[in-house]
Amino acid sequence: MAELGNTTLILGLVVSIASFASLLYGQKTRNKSLVLAGYYGIIITFVLITVASYALISSLMNHDFSNSYVAQYSSSDLSTLYLVSAFWAGQEGSLLFWLFIVSISTFLMLVFNWKEKRDTFRYSLLVLTAIQAFFLLVVIVPANPFKEAEFIFTEGQGLNPLLQHIVMAIHPPTLLVGYAIYAIPFAFAIAALFLKRDSEEWITMCRNWALFAWLLLSIGIFLGAYWAYEVLGWGGYWAWDPVENTSILPWFTGTALIHSFYIYRRKALYKIWTVFLAIATFFLCLAGTFITRSGVIQSVHAFGESAVGSYFLGSIAVVLFGGLALVAWRYNTFRTELGDESVISREFGYLLNNWTLFVFTMIVLILSVLPYITELFMGQKLSPSVETYNNLAIPLGLLYLIGIGICPIIRWKETTFDSVKMDLIYPGALSAITLVLVAVFWKGSVLGMLTIAAAVFGIAMLFQTILNDTLSRSKASKKGFLNSFYYLFRRNNRHYGGFIAHFGMAIIFIGLVGSSLYAMEQVVTIGPGESFTISDFSLRYDEPVGSKKYLNPEAEKSQENLKEEMKGARLSVTEGGKSIGELTPKVVTFYLQQATIAKVAIRRELFRDLFLALQSTNDDGTVTIQAKVNPLVSWLWVGSLILFVGAIWAILPLGKPEKERR
Repeated sequence: MAELGNTTLILGLVVSIASFASLLYGQKTRNKSLVLAGYYGIIITFVLITVASYALISSLMNHDFSNSYVAQYSSSDLSTLYLVSAFWAGQEGSLLFWLFIVSISTFLMLVFNWKEKRDTFRYSLLVLTAIQAFFLLVVIVPANPFKEAEFIFTEGQGLNPLLQHIVMAIHPPTLLVGYAIYAIPFAFAIAALFLKRDSEEWITMCRNWALFAWLLLSIGIFLGAYWAYEVLGWGGYWAWDPVENTSILPWFTGTALIHSFYIYRRKALYKIWTVFLAIATFFLCLAGTFITRSGVIQSVHAFGESAVGSYFLGSIAVVLFGGLALVAWRYNTFRTELGDESVISREFGYLLNNWTLFVFTMIVLILSVLPYITELFMGQKLSPSVETYNNLAIPLGLLYLIGIGICPIIRWKETTFDSVKMDLIYPGALSAITLVLVAVFWKGSVLGMLTIAAAVFGIAMLFQTILNDTLSRSKASKKGFLNSFYYLFRRNNRHYGGFIAHFGMAIIFIGLVGSSLYAMEQVVTIGPGESFTISDFSLRYDEPVGSKKYLNPEAEKSQENLKEEMKGARLSVTEGGKSIGELTPKVVTFYLQQATIAKVAIRRELFRDLFLALQSTNDDGTVTIQAKVNPLVSWLWVGSLILFVGAIWAILPLGKPEKERR
């Protein structure tokens, strides 16, 4: 299989280069035969990359430990799920997976638009073919997943125990698919700039791809946060780790890009800004890959030092400086100016939304690389604290929430207070009541209280807008409320899908503020029969629990034969004096992988979680327990699901065709 994989990758590189040349020359000379040859080259490249991907999957499934990658990231006792996830568990496999997704996307885009003759489409294929050629070069030379192992192995090292979790079988591929698909809006933006096509043509072709990439990136980010909460055992879900940040940076610019698409199509505004965002988003996807895989940053999420970093540094330079040069070259063509629009208008609302996201992107990017810049120039790392990030994130989040709240009621061109004052009464009152309640019962951060109140205002405004729209439709059509509601959501699914996503974001913000600013934490060391309290929970340590697994169960049960060992502590929990069950936090040590992971115990409630992590078991029979009460943390997961539903609803082909609606 290794020989098959290597051969198909090399052939894929040759064919992709030939396809690029054929498409370029054929398009410039208007030679249909050469363009068609380029098309067939894209299909052949896709087939070859698919065969290479199959070869790696087959090697993993058949435990071919003569393959270095298979020996390093799998073992014969792994389940099928984790054998498959080993495909993207390592650096070489994840890059082949990224290449595979780019090739699938390019193939599908070509097949579904086979008769498309517009230059913008064909030049975008050129860009995508060049991207495929780059990734083929990377997986052939510095990150080849088909290298032969230096030694003969009868067993593999196995998958990192931290990755043996159902969420981690989904989290990496969704992120990688999101990264890969962002190549499509990037390719269309480059094509539009090169051809001086500032019409909405390029947006129409790639908007759903951008939305799909954003959805998958969203799913990947929130699954990663959920995994951190469940597995890493520190009681949080986001630590502003530089490698964590690399996943959220393209999400910020990707969110701004989706909103810019709308204003570009609706009002022909912010054109140069929109193409810049498309370039910046793909640049950040490549930059994230460089940071994760170059060894520049040490993190639980990062790979070790590798030659891959220099290749990606080169690609980043080409995308960044080449993209900016194109933007500067075509600036006058794509430049747009506002007319007599008021500062209080929907046009400026979209601009505020975009700049809030972009400013936060730059802040997070600068803070993420700051330790390495200071080490380079000052000889020591100056790392920003989590509080530094939060102190900057909360004001910007508050500004973003205000935008979500007022966006449904502000008009195009100009909005006066008289025209919207009636719409503000009920959401404003509900927001004020929320602010008072939070101030009385939780106190704490003023910005935190304002953020929760702003989120409630946004939610109320969204519901009120949907209610008013439905009632207006019902009155005009003389049909029932539910019929009108369904009609609106189906007929204009992109618009109302956005409303659903905004509702999810408001819920997420409430969860973020509640769990980060109002959490209670306690670390205690107790013996059997002893108790401690946190909030209104009382916990008694009943007894230790444990188990051992051996490499050879029939052999002597010695330390040398030990495969893994679990230690835990069973605790009885009462809430307000009433017994509510038991929780058993554990730690599992994997001796082969020399890794220890936490098995936390969580009692989930609508308004808070009780989180327990076993930090250590001590020689004197005591255990050290970390206990946290995390208010509203479940709202993060619920809000995320709502966000995903909104994005999916917006992608579905339900609405009236664009030309008819416009």
